[in-house]
Amino acid sequence: MKNLTHSGLINVAKKNIILSAIVLWAFHDKDNAMARFEFYKPEDYKKFKFSLPQGIMPKVKEYWELIRILSNPKSHIFCGSVINVDGGFGKAVRNIWPMDTILKKLEKKSYLYRKKILEISQNVGALHIGGSFSSTEILNLIFNRFKKKNDKFILSKGHCAILQYVILNEKKILSDKMLYSYCQKNSKLGVHPDRGNPGIIASTGSLGHGLGLASGLAIGNKNDIYVVISDGELMEGTTWEYILTISSLRLNNVILFIDFNGLQSSSWNKDTHPTLTPITKKLEAFGWNVNTCKGHELNSMIDKFKKRKKSMPNAFVCKTLKGFPIPFMQNVPFWHYRSPSNKEYEYSKVYLKKFLEKRLRKYEK
Repeated sequence: MKNLTHSGLINVAKKNIILSAIVLWAFHDKDNAMARFEFYKPEDYKKFKFSLPQGIMPKVKEYWELIRILSNPKSHIFCGSVINVDGGFGKAVRNIWPMDTILKKLEKKSYLYRKKILEISQNVGALHIGGSFSSTEILNLIFNRFKKKNDKFILSKGHCAILQYVILNEKKILSDKMLYSYCQKNSKLGVHPDRGNPGIIASTGSLGHGLGLASGLAIGNKNDIYVVISDGELMEGTTWEYILTISSLRLNNVILFIDFNGLQSSSWNKDTHPTLTPITKKLEAFGWNVNTCKGHELNSMIDKFKKRKKSMPNAFVCKTLKGFPIPFMQNVPFWHYRSPSNKEYEYSKVYLKKFLEKRLRKYEK
């Protein structure tokens, strides 16, 4: 049977929408998906076991039990679930869902994270809401799409730790009790992340040191090391020292995301450091593979992530808006460190809900 690409699968699905599909073998590594399958009438659907054809995946010794594909003509890839996959290969395999379904789930997570940050903001005098909102889609994708089980993560822009906390809470790594104790008396959760707290491997917040920590981890670790820095950190000398060191030592497992919202605390980068840009050319001159993407568009970041080169350290310059998507917060330096008033909080909750609904509708067209 012919091996089919994404488009081939979609075409077959459109012609056989009333049938179910059984995958005989499949491979999915985030960038590529291939499948060999047969169609059956729903009433003929029966569980069975089968082995992978010899020579297709020589390192995979385990068989896949039945994978049923529910076809959707609007999807980029098919629905399905992988059962009983060999450990070595299983690490690279994700459940195969329609891309629209994946994006919807991720959009809902971004909404959830911002909503929780808003809730917590009402219990503290101030928090870094603007920078956390600008990084939401970035951390969302790292934790829910890109990062594998044994990969490491360092939030170098540590003042936005509240965002990492709500993600760790959603993943059941950080308890509700601990999350809502944020910045309260005797709490272990402060403004900046502390190594030793659940899910936190590095104490950060003194800007410019995340890449240095990552380079040390990358030397002794074959897994990927994800780092998120602010564009303000590009004004720190240590950042550029380690940008040079990482490429010189060929630490190609370092993956850098730059939250480029254009603001540093209370002023614009272009006013205080007008020669900071172009960032892309500077990073390329230091031996990095660089992609620029829209930091609030999930599709944009996923597409650019696929273009990374494994033979070089990779950097993603994510164009974002501080305080996104709340209108009165966007691009306003005042929201670097502040909690919304009750009136602003109520407005923001309603606005976020409507914003999510608008975002979800675009995947239904």
